[in-house]
Amino acid sequence: MKITLILLSCQVIYVEIYFCQQSLSIVLLFILYKSAYPICIEMSKASGFPHVPVDPFFMI
Repeated sequence: MKITLILLSCQVIYVEIYFCQQSLSIVLLFILYKSAYPICIEMSKASGFPHVPVDPFFMI
């Protein structure tokens, strides 16, 4: 199942929530400062998404 939320504002927040058996990954794509800054939160090592080390506290 794939849930896609697109919020149009001064900034574009692209949120995709993927459910895969027992793994859950949330990919947040923030368009800030005229550049795309991908933030990937890994909830399970079984996820097939690229492993991007990101400090969860950086998200605001």
